[in-house]
Amino acid sequence: MDNNQNNNHHDIEFSNHESQYWKSVPASDYILEITKTCGYQTWLVFPKNFTLSDLHRSVLHKFGFDESTTTIIQLYVEDKDKNKLPLCSHSPTPLSHFVKECQRFFNPIYPIPHQIVYRIFFDDGHHHHDHHHGQH
Repeated sequence: MDNNQNNNHHDIEFSNHESQYWKSVPASDYILEITKTCGYQTWLVFPKNFTLSDLHRSVLHKFGFDESTTTIIQLYVEDKDKNKLPLCSHSPTPLSHFVKECQRFFNPIYPIPHQIVYRIFFDDGHHHHDHHHGQH
């Protein structure tokens, strides 16, 4: 196998493993794309029965903040008309209930047959105008 064929083999192998991983996400979890105001995006697998408060804690930890941070943190979702709906950081509401109650704010990002992924916006108070979408 030459180097090019070896790379293609690794690409195909990686793609197969990646596909299997995402297919193995349990039905009891959501795949959330957390999008920072600077444009950086990352995915978070989050249990549907966990609360909005749990979601805030998970996002804080994912981005290296601790729960005692003094930075103003806001999570919110947007509908197709860009209307914002904040996710209360102290709410005991399970995320699954919130999604059902506010369905117009939760539209899958990617078309079928891809996994359902919902976008949640994360405003940590920092706005980096020199960043490109999808990058740090």
